[in-house]
Amino acid sequence: MGLIGIAGSLIGGLTSLRDAIGVIRDAVRLPAEQRELAGTRLHEAIAEIAKSFEAIEAQLVALLGADVLSTDGRSVLVELEGDSARVHLANMRGHCSTIGEIWETDLKTVFQRLTSGTQFAQLELAFTQLDSMDGIILKASEILANGIADEAAAVLDFVDSGLAHDAHARLREIRREVRELRRLVNGTLAEMVELRFVLRKQA
Repeated sequence: MGLIGIAGSLIGGLTSLRDAIGVIRDAVRLPAEQRELAGTRLHEAIAEIAKSFEAIEAQLVALLGADVLSTDGRSVLVELEGDSARVHLANMRGHCSTIGEIWETDLKTVFQRLTSGTQFAQLELAFTQLDSMDGIILKASEILANGIADEAAAVLDFVDSGLAHDAHARLREIRREVRELRRLVNGTLAEMVELRFVLRKQA
């Protein structure tokens, strides 16, 4: 099936994850709040979620950036054709399921003290959503792994048939297809990096 026409189906679930991160980011904007949270495992929780987004971006870049006419580029495509992306994307599973435990044991009482009732309710909902995101992440990883393997195979078939121009055209089409998805992934990663930075800075 490839990646054409399926990237949009992943955006809704990943947008929900990004929005939950935004709620957390809004709750720790003040230095006093950052100092309170620096000793908690919030940094660890965000790092766990970031692994999922990093895995998505890394596998898409491996496909899109492959030099189809070089030995190294061909090796990358051969690996991707053999479903190597599935191995890397499998690491996306399980990261979100640690979030609920971190919330209950390390963060809940701190946020109860630092936030208003309304904001605390929003935070609790955000962490609950994150804790249940593994199903969405699993679906996304399966769709992406299958799509990347199919696209790598298609590009290699073009190259082996002496149709390098068509191979490059296919990669350009894929790049356009996944552009919005990649921007969502990297925008969310940037927010997580900033959140982790301010917490580390206060530690």
